[in-house]
Formats: sequence, C-alpha cells, structure tokens
Amino acid sequence: MKKLILSLFFTVGIILLPSPAFSAYTTSEEQYREVLLELIETLQQQILYLQGLSSVQTNVQEIGSSSYLIGDSVDVTNLYSLDSPSDVGLVLNSTHKKYFTRVFELFPEKYDEKLRQLAVFADDEYGYDAYVETIPPNHKYWLYAVNEDVVDDVTSNSSTELIVHELAHLVEYEEIIGVPKPANQTCNSYFRHSGCPVENSYLKQFVNKFWTEEDLSRAGSFFNSNDSYELAYDYYQINQDKYVSGYSAINPEEDFAETFMFYILDFPTKRGEVRQKIDFMDSYPELRLLKAEILKNK
Repeated sequence: MKKLILSLFFTVGIILLPSPAFSAYTTSEEQYREVLLELIETLQQQILYLQGLSSVQTNVQEIGSSSYLIGDSVDVTNLYSLDSPSDVGLVLNSTHKKYFTRVFELFPEKYDEKLRQLAVFADDEYGYDAYVETIPPNHKYWLYAVNEDVVDDVTSNSSTELIVHELAHLVEYEEIIGVPKPANQTCNSYFRHSGCPVENSYLKQFVNKFWTEEDLSRAGSFFNSNDSYELAYDYYQINQDKYVSGYSAINPEEDFAETFMFYILDFPTKRGEVRQKIDFMDSYPELRLLKAEILKNK
C-alpha cells in the first residue's frame, strides 16, 4: 500500500495587514486608546488568517485506501483539505491556488460545495491529466486531482475542457429531478468495479439509451486491458458517428463526460448518434441551466 508523507516547511512572519500609523506626538489618552484598539483588531485579523492557513496547509492525509480507485495508481505530491470553497484562497503554492481557483470559477456553485479535497499528482505511467473520486468513508464529498504537468496551464481552452470534463463525472451520478427511482433496478456486470449508478441518474439513463449489452461487454474488456486507450481509439475510428472522441469510446462514464463537455462548450458535433447524445443533454432543464452558468464564467 502506498503511503504519502508530505512535509510542509515554511516560516510565517508578521502578515502585512493594514496597521494603524502612530503619531510621534500622541498624548491624548482617548487617542491612545483608539490606536491600541486598532492594533488589537489588526492582531486578531492576523491570528484568524494564520489559523485558517494552518488548517488548509497541514491537513495532509495518508493516501492508500482502497477506496481511492485512481489515487492508488499515482503519486500524490500535494493534498489540500477544505472546509468550504473559500479555503482555496489559503493554499500557499501560487500555481496550485490559481488552478484550483479556476476550478471553482467554472464549477457551478452547487458543485463547489461538493469539493472538499484538492490534489496535485505525478503520473508517468497512466497518462491521467486529472481525475475525481468520492472521499471515503461516506463518499458524500469529492476529491479533485490534477497532474503536476498541466496544473500551470490555467487559461487555455484545453484546461477549460479538462475541468468541464471532470465536472461531468460529478453530474452523471446526480438523480434527475422529476424522474422517480424505480423499486427494482438492473445493473450490468460492467459496473461491478465502480458500483451501479441509480436508475434515475443521468448516467444510468444515458447508458439505457445509448449503450447496449455488447457495448458494455466491450467496455469491460477495455477496462481489463493494458491497451485500453489504443483499443478504444481503434473502435472509435470505425464508429465516429457514435462518439464525440476516441476517449469517449472507452466506457460509458467517459462517453457521458466527453459528450457533456462538447455540449456545455458548444463544440461542433457530427450527425448520427452523436447528435442524439447532445440532444439527450439538452433535454434536461437542469443541464441547460448548468450550461448557461458555466458559459457565463468561461
């Protein structure tokens, strides 16, 4: 089991917050009292700032739980735990802070609240640019992780595409408003590695409509292959009317995420089943609202 030990060495001096100016000739007791109160207030602000800084920077946890699907496969170099989205402003590393601030800008507010861990990782083997995972033990909140090789690429179109793609993985497990959860649920064996999405979730409805049993069997074989990306791309080459990209052909989760990204960012789409998948996204009022909110902050 991998273990991550992250040591943080930094020296905190006096934070340069606004401080009152002393007059060389302050003799009035009332003036002296006012200056003293201002000093106390300034020191209280410094203490609150340092307490918040400490809670974010030193809340570093050991990685290695089997609950982390991808986290077990990469080397996490920095892990930040947040109590609220505003805590991202307390991240010391300026590059990391700039990137994760952009994540919170693009994520709609309801999904900002779901992010409670942020990570930067190194990966020379699997080629991940970013990933999201639920946080054990209750899996109520999410971890957002980004590769150290792309963390400084904040303003590019490819960075925006990556962030929106990762947002899609949170959206796809949401239950659709107005669609009841049936008493009985069916689940293909493909989902045994990640758990079956609920029947009235966006992902399950997407799978029911666009992924056949044969498709899911193929995705399962890709999952167990060392050449999954190459096999998926080869399949995409002869089925471009069904998928928006080669990566989307690898499994239904990535198909949803890539299609969601194409839909949100208004990318040109092909005819055939690809167009039907875009129309699927646009048929839900909640996704149309998400699109409007993301494009406003893009």
